Amino acid sequence: MKHRRGRALVATDHKSCPTAALKVARSVVGHDGEVVLASIVVVPVTQPLDAQLSRTLEQACENLDKSEMAVTGAFDTRLVRSRGFARGVSETLDAEPDFDFVVIQQDKDHRQEDAAAHLAQLLEGTETTLVVVRPPWHPKAASAQG
Repeated sequence: MKHRRGRALVATDHKSCPTAALKVARSVVGHDGEVVLASIVVVPVTQPLDAQLSRTLEQACENLDKSEMAVTGAFDTRLVRSRGFARGVSETLDAEPDFDFVVIQQDKDHRQEDAAAHLAQLLEGTETTLVVVRPPWHPKAASAQG
């Protein structure tokens, strides 16, 4: 009997480069497993889903590229447009139901959207195992960014 490779979905907003989550995803699924990084672009309800969001999409693509350079090991990428972060993750899971894990990086950043609300929505809306990664936080690095 052939053993199925594990699959992990790493979901992030268009502003973040989730290197810690990608590393955890790789360790969870192993070298033979598949890691997919999905950048969820939240489109306001006042605009159509296919709206021209040039700067937002450019930023999302830049972060996908940064992630590819920052982490060793191959992974696939997705650019997902949705009305909300949790909804975008759910839509991705619906489109590709064979993910074993969803990995979310929760940075300690005052600019990050309400991560707790997103995580609560994901926990209620999926049967896929949810892994939350919280990388070490250093006050000096945070003050240099903000």
